[in-house]
Amino acid sequence: MQDSKVAKSRKTRALKAPKETLRYTIANAIRQAIVDGIYVPGVPLSEIELAERFDVSRGPIREALMHLEREYLVRSFPNRGTFVSMLSETEFDEILRMRAVLEPLAIEFAAQSANSAQVEGIRTLLRTLVKLAEAGNHRDFADMDFQFHTAVWNAAGRPLLRDTLIQVSRPMFVFFQINWSRYERAGLSLVTVAHAHSLMLDYIERKTDLSAAECFRPIVDETEKDEKPVLMSTYTS
Repeated sequence: MQDSKVAKSRKTRALKAPKETLRYTIANAIRQAIVDGIYVPGVPLSEIELAERFDVSRGPIREALMHLEREYLVRSFPNRGTFVSMLSETEFDEILRMRAVLEPLAIEFAAQSANSAQVEGIRTLLRTLVKLAEAGNHRDFADMDFQFHTAVWNAAGRPLLRDTLIQVSRPMFVFFQINWSRYERAGLSLVTVAHAHSLMLDYIERKTDLSAAECFRPIVDETEKDEKPVLMSTYTS
């Protein structure tokens, strides 16, 4: 019943979307369904079923799935179909290394370009992130984490860099959201992870002599040291 309600609501949103944004609306709905556990890793995604669900032709569905495949959220196999995927440890490490190079550039540009409203927005998101961590709200933490980083990327004022970071990083954040219960089961505290983000804001506000790379490094370290072992462990969600 819950699945049918979700399907119905997402069908309605897709139908109301302008034609040029239809594939993105459908991609967003499927992505959220993956995050919500409606489509779990290994589940096949039928173009026919999705077309019926969103009341569209198979063309926009195929385009939406191609978009999600570029985000490594689904995988297509000849003569087999498209399936919900899960990040491998190698892919996880590659994304983290790419972020370690690209994100400091975004922080540097944000320090140069961010206006007062953008800085205040980043500060507000950081406060919320810390509150979620202190409350042990593992479920919402990953979503707020992505919002914080996206706000920094937007404040950089470099659309190509922002879009690249979103494409590179989104699979990791979706992976966090899908597996939030692993954090909870492992008793992982997110407070240190949350506070590590404060250095990014300090750099943007020019309150530190550290380099942008040094300000981002604690996030990389926490992800490698604390989060990755839990995400790649035998804990089940």
